[in-house]
Amino acid sequence: MGNNMGGGGRKKAKVMEINGESFKLKTPVKAQDVINDYPGHVLMKFKSVKQFGIRAKPLANGEELIPQKIYFLLHLKPQFLYISSKDSKI
Repeated sequence: MGNNMGGGGRKKAKVMEINGESFKLKTPVKAQDVINDYPGHVLMKFKSVKQFGIRAKPLANGEELIPQKIYFLLHLKPQFLYISSKDSKI
């Protein structure tokens, strides 16, 4: 008794929206896979937002979400969206 082998949440990352709703994603999953469903949004690490506030940088499109970590899904106005040098394929 008490020996639970489930481990249900160990392979999932949690994404929170600004309205307080949240959802979990099975990992591995890339940031781009998440924001494809949310045009004009970016993903940011919880720790980065906590530490840097509005200066926190969004995840790169190819960056994988880490299991058991929390991310924020935030809507940005077009003038604040940018493509980092890592994301551009020029």
